[in-house]
Amino acid sequence: MQPAIQPPAHRRVRPRTGRGMADGQVGGDALKAPVVPGEGRAGQRERILDALFDVMSSSGTLGASVTEIAEAAGIARGALHYYFASKEELKEALMRRLGAGYVGRLATFLDREAGRVADGRSAVAGLARWHFSGDDDETARLLAVWIDYWGQASSNEGIGAAVFQVQEQARALCVRALLLDRPELSAMSDDEHRLHGASILAVIEGGLLQWRVAARGPRPLPSVAFGEVIGAAAAAIARAISPPSFPHRSRSLLSVEVR
Repeated sequence: MQPAIQPPAHRRVRPRTGRGMADGQVGGDALKAPVVPGEGRAGQRERILDALFDVMSSSGTLGASVTEIAEAAGIARGALHYYFASKEELKEALMRRLGAGYVGRLATFLDREAGRVADGRSAVAGLARWHFSGDDDETARLLAVWIDYWGQASSNEGIGAAVFQVQEQARALCVRALLLDRPELSAMSDDEHRLHGASILAVIEGGLLQWRVAARGPRPLPSVAFGEVIGAAAAAIARAISPPSFPHRSRSLLSVEVR
């Protein structure tokens, strides 16, 4: 952990009165944040997001106090307000960054898998196994933060919107994997694709939750072996889907024709 960076005295501005953590502001005083040489504002924001991830992955949102986040980022507590207007904005920014990274890596994986399906590999099974193929400690840390965010999605509008966006993108990528394995299903409607994509994602996310719970107990599940089982289960769902007896057109196309 880097030592806290204190702003020079001549850069202090008059504190804002009556505003503090009680109404969601990050820091009761409006200290102008110092910038690490060569890092810049954007780099400082990323460092603060890294610090929030570290704190959340070890103690959850309830333990992620402004003081802990600032100490982990190596900046003054009041300086957080210079980069994020509130703790809620900070949490939402981390959720969106994690989501974009997850979706991007998943899409990159499917780009590679697209050329391997012809060799008899299942893209759906590979997609599921991919979720269990990383470093166990890092996967556990990511899951701790994801589960925390999922728990807040129904009560926090900003986080809920971010979670929903990531889930929709992940479902769409599951559909992409499904169509790599079963191109004949492309004639299904958009709603049917979304339904089957959700079922595949449910198997993967349910498996991740089971792995996470077991990892905290005396008998953890071996990640690679468990990933193989979850991959087989997801592939079985993909194989069990009946192709449409006649082509469907998406609701969006029908709405255009009606107009």
